[in-house]
Amino acid sequence: EIADGDVSRAARLLGRPFVLTGEVIPGTGTGHRFTFPTLNLAAEQGLLPRRGVYITRTCLDDKQRSHRSVTNIGMRPTFDGSALSMETHLLDTKLTSPPKRIEVRFCERLRDEKKFSGPEELRSQIARDISNADKFFSRLRRFRSIRQPAAARS
Repeated sequence: EIADGDVSRAARLLGRPFVLTGEVIPGTGTGHRFTFPTLNLAAEQGLLPRRGVYITRTCLDDKQRSHRSVTNIGMRPTFDGSALSMETHLLDTKLTSPPKRIEVRFCERLRDEKKFSGPEELRSQIARDISNADKFFSRLRRFRSIRQPAAARS
């Protein structure tokens, strides 16, 4: 399932989300300049999900708290990339400095990787990806509140 990109099914089989961990490495700065800033992961695991865009939660350094995120695994075809990259954009966190390590927990696959005509078209698609991730996390929050007993919600 993981190699096919079905990370939600993999999570059901594993009993937990599929996770990639590793060091944050310098990127080319393309995301920061043209689209959305990202953390670039040098994953320690050999098994990776299929190329594409995923809804994720990302833990920084200490793993105390996870942050809502969107992660791309791919070749960065819009910018003629030649090497596989794993880039994570944090949805509601602005960092003053990058963490040394991250843990990326995969929730759901959004779409395949695609070559866009340029940064503007890519930026528009990433904004839609973020909107879809926001909807996913809102549904998840509502579902969790419904499942909690009334006493726990008080």
